[in-house]
Amino acid sequence: MTSIELKEYGKISSRKADQNSKSWTYEPDLPKKLYEEDLELKKELVKSNLIIEDLGDGLRVSAGPSAGIAQFSDFSISVKPRFVSPENLAGLLDFAYGFDEKMGLSDNEVQFDAAKEDNFLIAILIISFINHCEKIIRQGLYKSYQTQTDDLRYLRGKLIMSQQIKNDLKKKLAFNCEFDELVTDNIENQICLHILKKCYTYLNDDDLRRKCNTLIRRFSIEVTEEIEDRRKELIESDFKIVYNRLNEHYKPIHELAKIIWQGIGISDLYKFRKSSINSFFIPMHQVFEKFLENLFKNYFTEFEVDTQTTKQAWVEQEEIDAELKDEEKALNIRTDILLKQESVVKHLIDAKYKRKISSPDRYELGFYIHEYGTEHGFAILPISPEDKQNNQSPNDTLITSKKHTPPIKIHIKHIDIDDIVDLIFSQEKDSIKKTEIEKLITPLTS
Repeated sequence: MTSIELKEYGKISSRKADQNSKSWTYEPDLPKKLYEEDLELKKELVKSNLIIEDLGDGLRVSAGPSAGIAQFSDFSISVKPRFVSPENLAGLLDFAYGFDEKMGLSDNEVQFDAAKEDNFLIAILIISFINHCEKIIRQGLYKSYQTQTDDLRYLRGKLIMSQQIKNDLKKKLAFNCEFDELVTDNIENQICLHILKKCYTYLNDDDLRRKCNTLIRRFSIEVTEEIEDRRKELIESDFKIVYNRLNEHYKPIHELAKIIWQGIGISDLYKFRKSSINSFFIPMHQVFEKFLENLFKNYFTEFEVDTQTTKQAWVEQEEIDAELKDEEKALNIRTDILLKQESVVKHLIDAKYKRKISSPDRYELGFYIHEYGTEHGFAILPISPEDKQNNQSPNDTLITSKKHTPPIKIHIKHIDIDDIVDLIFSQEKDSIKKTEIEKLITPLTS
C-alpha cells in the first residue's frame, strides 16, 4: 500500500498541471483517482480538515489543523503535526490534557520511530491508554453502588409492595426487594472496556495486541459493555461522571478515552482488510488552545483564567434576525483565554494555530479588545521546527490602530512548543519556567 505523507496546512497534488504550481506540491505517488468505495471516507474526512478533490486528471489533497491518518483502499494519507516535533508530541498532549505523567513514545515492550511511523499518533495514545488500564487493574476496579430490584429468599433493603402482592398471589416464596449493590459494572469501567476493544482493532504489533486482549478479558469478567449507542451523548456530557476521591484516578484514562473515541472516524468501510484503521485525527488547534490554557493556569496563579468565554457583542434586532439563518446570527463573541484579577480583564489572549495571522484575525482580535475595554491583546502563534531549522523563525510584532483612542494594540507573539515542552518537563524551578512563559504576555514597545 502506498503511503503519502504531508504536514498540517500542506497541499499536494497528483495532477501534472500542478507540477510547477506555487500553491501545490506535486506528489507523483499520490493516485490519480479515488475508487467508488473510497467516496464515503472522503466525505467523512472533511470533518477532520482533510479535503480531497478528484478533478479527473488527478487528486488534490489539502490538510488543515488536524493530525492523523486516513487509509483508503489502496493508499494511506498521513498528516503530521507542523508545529511540534514527533519526540515532543506526547509531552504536548500530556500537558494540554492535564495528565499526571509524561506519556513517552514507547513502553517497555514496543519501540518505534515516530518520524517514520505512519500511525505514530495512534500509537502514542493507545500505548498510554493500555498502560493506564494496567494500572487500574493493579489498583483494583472501582466499585460503586447501584440500585437493583430482585426476588430474594431473605428481606434486604426496601420491600416493593406492588410486586410483593403479585408474588403472594402466585404463592411465590420470595421477597421482592430494592437494594443497593456494590458493583464493578459501572460506567467508569464500561468506558475502559469499550475503548480497549476499539484500540485492539487499531494495533498491528503482536505483543501490544496480546496485552490489549488480556486486559479486555480481565475487564469482561466483571464488566458488561453496552455503550456504543450512547457514544455521542456520553462524549458531549463528559461521560456524565462526577469524580471524587474514590474514582478520581479514572479521570486521566477517561480523558484519553475521549480523545481516542472522538478521533476515530467511520469504520467497517473495507470489511476484508486486516487493519480496520480508516481514519484517526486529532484537532491540533484545540490541543494548542488547551496547552496555552494550562500554561497560564499552572504558572500564573495570580490570575483567574477564563477560557472559551462568550459575550454578547451586538444588540439583537428582531426584524433583521428574522430573515437570517441561525448560523448567520453573530450576536456573541468567544475569546480563547482571559486572564483576570478581581474580575477585571488584564490580558486578552487569542490562540492562533497557524503560521501567519490574517487580516480577519486582526479585526477579530481588535474587536475583542474594544469590547472588553482593554488596550492590549495578544495573538499567540506556534513556531514551526522547519522554519526554525532554516533560520526563518518569525519575529514578534506590534500592530497599533491609528484612529482609536486610546489606541488598540495587538501583540503578535510566537511560541516554540518544543522548547516549552522540554522546559515544562525539565528539573528547572517553576520560577524559571514562569519567567520564560511570561514573555508571551509582555507588551511589545513600538
